[in-house]
Amino acid sequence: MLYYAQALGEAGEGDAGFGDPSRTTMFDYWGVPSLQRWMNDGKFDGGQLTEQEKSLRSFYAKLLPFSAGSQALTGKFADLHEYNLTNTVNYDEYLFSFARWNNEEKLIVVSNFSADNNYQLRLQIPAELITEWRLADGSYQLVEVLSNDIHDLIIEGGMATIEVELVPLGSEIYRFKTR
Repeated sequence: MLYYAQALGEAGEGDAGFGDPSRTTMFDYWGVPSLQRWMNDGKFDGGQLTEQEKSLRSFYAKLLPFSAGSQALTGKFADLHEYNLTNTVNYDEYLFSFARWNNEEKLIVVSNFSADNNYQLRLQIPAELITEWRLADGSYQLVEVLSNDIHDLIIEGGMATIEVELVPLGSEIYRFKTR
């Protein structure tokens, strides 16, 4: 779910007449600045958006169809966050990770909620999940959904890891199909 102009990075600043910034109005005396730039004097083509707004809109244009169509996102869930907080170097409270899966698709999601820090880490996947997924020791190729980059899931002794690099406020969605 996206809030009004969130896909453009709308800051929700300014006073639309309600006394609080972050509120919008249904009345025509106020316009949400990023949405006004997207409207581009009635062309509705994003022609006045900043590069940052265009980039964010492009991100959501990839993320939303994936979210709507992914079978795994309505499947089983495993919290990887708590496990990695205690077992992974460079993993801290600004990161969040989880897995979702069903018979058709398996996903591992990692998000960086820091606006300032890059992260490089070896994300660990618990042995219980590897057993649940019925994976043997070896190397499995994963596709990062938003960039199509290839990553390796390495399983040794029933423990799995993925090398992860996250930019500030970045997320990675790793997928491999099982059928």
